[in-house]
This record gives sequence, C-alpha cells and structure tokens, in this order.
Amino acid sequence: MKKFLALSMSLLMLFGTCQTAFASVTILSEPVGIYNADGVLLVTDRSDNVIYQIVDGEASLYSGKSAVEDIYGDAMSYYYDGSNENAYYGDPYDITPYLNGFAVTDTEFNVVRYISDHKVYTIVGSGDAGYKDAESIQAEFNGPTGITTDDEGNLYVCDTQNNRIRKVNTVGMVTTVAGSGAEGYKDGSAADAAFNQPTGIDWYNGALYVCDTGNQRIRKIEDGKVTTFAGTAGYYLESEGIYEGGYQDGAAKQAQFAEPMGILVQNGVVYVADSGNSAVRKIQNGVVSTVVQNTDPAHSVYPTQPSGLAVLNGTLYITDPFAGLVYSVYDALGKAASDGDGASVFKDVKQTDWFFKAVMFMQERGLISGTGDKTFSPNMNMTRGMFVTVVGRICEAQGETIANNGCEFGDVKQDMYYAKYVQWAKDNGIASGSDDGKFYPDKNINRQEMLVMLRNLAVYMDKDITVSGNKTVEGFNDYNQIESWAVGAANWAYSNGIVSGRDGNLLAPKATATRAEVSQIFMKYLQNVK
Repeated sequence: MKKFLALSMSLLMLFGTCQTAFASVTILSEPVGIYNADGVLLVTDRSDNVIYQIVDGEASLYSGKSAVEDIYGDAMSYYYDGSNENAYYGDPYDITPYLNGFAVTDTEFNVVRYISDHKVYTIVGSGDAGYKDAESIQAEFNGPTGITTDDEGNLYVCDTQNNRIRKVNTVGMVTTVAGSGAEGYKDGSAADAAFNQPTGIDWYNGALYVCDTGNQRIRKIEDGKVTTFAGTAGYYLESEGIYEGGYQDGAAKQAQFAEPMGILVQNGVVYVADSGNSAVRKIQNGVVSTVVQNTDPAHSVYPTQPSGLAVLNGTLYITDPFAGLVYSVYDALGKAASDGDGASVFKDVKQTDWFFKAVMFMQERGLISGTGDKTFSPNMNMTRGMFVTVVGRICEAQGETIANNGCEFGDVKQDMYYAKYVQWAKDNGIASGSDDGKFYPDKNINRQEMLVMLRNLAVYMDKDITVSGNKTVEGFNDYNQIESWAVGAANWAYSNGIVSGRDGNLLAPKATATRAEVSQIFMKYLQNVK
C-alpha cells in the first residue's frame, strides 16, 4: 500500500507544462471516485480496495480493510460485509450519498454497497454478473461503475457491461432507466436508446448526464428520452468495440472526446474527466473548452488519466488512477474570466480594460479568437467577414451545422474562414450583399450595418425583437444620420441595452466598430435578448 503524502504544488509545477494553477495533491494508489461530503473528500481506491477520506490534503482510511497484496502490489479482492474496519471491497469504483450514509459501486462483485452506522452492507445485487430488475439482492448487475443521487434520494448506476442506466429507489428496488442493452449508439426513447460502456454519471436539475465512454460522447437523459449533449466520434473500431476518440474544443455537437470517464455538473456547467486526452473539459452555453490538459506526458505526471471530479470551496478536485494522485485546480469553478476576474489569455487585454469582461466572455465560448501570438487586437476594426463569422459561430454553439457549400459572391474566396458563414448568413436573411453582387468581406463594418445584422439574427433565432419600454434612439444628437433601413434595428438594440452611445450623445451609426466594441455588443446580445 502506498504511503500518504501531501505535496506542495510549487514544487510539482516544475515538472508540469500546464498554465492552470494547481493547488494541492495527495498520493494514493489508484483513486477513481470522489465526493465532497461536507468538506471531507471521500475517495474510492481500486488498488487498495478501500475508501479514503481526505482532509486538508491528508488521507486516512474511511471504510474497508486492505487485504494482502498480490504479486503486482495490489490488494487482493475479498467480499465481506461487516464493520467499517473489517469490511472488504472487491473493486470500489464510485461513491455518492444514500439514505443516512453513502453508496459505493463494487465493480468486481457486481453489487452496490452501503456505508452507514460504521458498518458496510450490500443493498442491491446478487453478486453474479447478469441483468435483472428486482428488489435488493435479487437484482443483477454486470460491472457497475458510476453512481449518483437525485433530489429525492434515489440512486442511478452506470451498469457498464449491460450498457444500461439503472435506478435504485430508497427501499432498494432496482429498475432500468435507459438503455436497451444493445451495445451501440442510438438516441431516442429511453427504452430503445443504445449505450456503449457508460461509466460516469451525475444528476442535475431533473436530468442525468452520462459519460458514454465507448461512444466518446456525453449523453443526457430527461423526460424519458436520451439525447446527445456533447461530442461526436470517428470511425467504429471493430477490434476494440468502441468508436475512435478525438480532441476538439468548440460547439458541443462538433467537439470531440476520448474515453470520457467522469462527469460533474455545477450550476449548469458540465465538467468532464476526458481520460483519453489527459484533460478536464467543461461544457458551458453549448461550447466545449479545456480546463486543464497534460500536453507533455514525458515531463508531467498530471493529469494523466483523470477519472473522478468533485468541488470543494470553489476548487475542482480530480482523481487520477494512473498517476495515483488526487489533485486540485484553483478557480476552475469560482472566479471565471467572464465575471471580470481571473487572468487574460491575451497579452494586449488587461483586467483593468473596460472590455476585459466582454473579450473573455466571447473567447471562453469560442466565438472570437485572437489575431496572433496571444494577441487579441482590441482596437482593430471589425470587418464584415469577421462579424458574420461570429454570428455563425453563435448558431453553431446552439448545435446548428453550417456546411461549406461554396459562396455566390465573387469577392469571397472559397478557402477563406468566413466563406461558409457569408453564404449561410445570406441564405437565412441575416446579411446581404451590395447592388453590384459583391459582399465586401474585408470592408470595415459600420455600427448601423452591425445592428441590422444582429436584429436579423434575433429574428432567425426566434428571439424577442420588441422595443423595450418604448426607448428609442431619437434622443441622440446624430439621430438624423441613421439610414431609414436601420432605424428599427437601432431602436431595438438601444432599448435592450445591446448598444450605447458615444461621447457627445452620439450613436455614430456610420462609424466603424472595433473588435473590443463588437465583443461588448455580442455579449450584451447573448445576455439580454431572450
């Protein structure tokens, strides 16, 4: 059994290449599941076959007795219910609250155990690998892994080898929530849906979020239906029985994962232990981004194979069974950059800049990227091609697919990044060309053009386009400079707090707009227009 050791991350960071600030680490043997129990982290260890508790970085036994080691140094598997000090686990995988204690999936023995009153009990599962809905120990599982608890105290279990999600109610009755049992990938009704080795699961706001590991996707179960929440995959690998994984941030439906193992939902943000990519990812507002990733395994021991996730005091804790570590990441959940705090990823964007919050808001969601080596160029004018690209990315973040089928405008080169977005915007009434048949993608967009396109986007997205509180732009000193075709859009944008005036009580409808100003306007649009 490995000794416990709390290490200063100021030392360990010498070996890491990740820019995320690590806080602390605790060495165990093979930690997998983790849960924050009122400030105490409970961790399952598959090698020592026990449950540990971690307080202030120090680990101690919480439940179970580690048996003699085999020739590989792992504790041998035994199965025994009894006192916490004398109970044996076979392969404790995950842990969650249940009744007056905690439920633990014991993968090797195909059961769910229960820790309460300093004793360990078997609540469901006969011990034989199989599939059977029934009460208590009459039920059968096959390799149960991830487990979570809903608001009413019911358990939900990833029955991994059965490719199903099972439910255990508060009296020990086992039923099937989703999955036909067929190994595959299929959305639809819960009974007909297909999974491929689901392992991670979490309950949030009436829905279950599942790491469908073999399908390289995050699935969602709600109101009797299974949908794909995030992820797409490559070819099906016949030899391995899974889909090919990948790594790509961006719109949720186009993003890629590789063997996602653990999942945690906090305040609507979904965090994923993307084990095959040595990364922790997050899904927020329809966009997948990377919280932390090990890009140089030869010189860093974490994250190598992240598995379990928990939050304590706004800090994200991660289990890594391959490295034998439990470590934490500062401010992964607490002070997000979009709240105006945290560090900028751009050298030319400072926290004191008026546009800092907007730039970080847009960058986090993959809607506006930089212009060079860690530069954003906030004072650069926004072109028509740039603006339409952001509009398209907003819709992609909502799950829409925008294909590159060529562009009808002669001045739009087919290999330019904005080409597909220009044609899509034209086809959907969001943007139009000039009378001469050109789009002028490299021309700086002016403020009234921008507001018209934005209002057209709102119409396309079925948003409310009423003028709020009869607030109009007639009070601006340059009101008469607004073209008639732009007045309605200007009134809508101004009344909904999307655009404001400039010094001298000017709306400046024909002035150009910088990347910083456009970031602010898009952020206000996404926040204010419902």
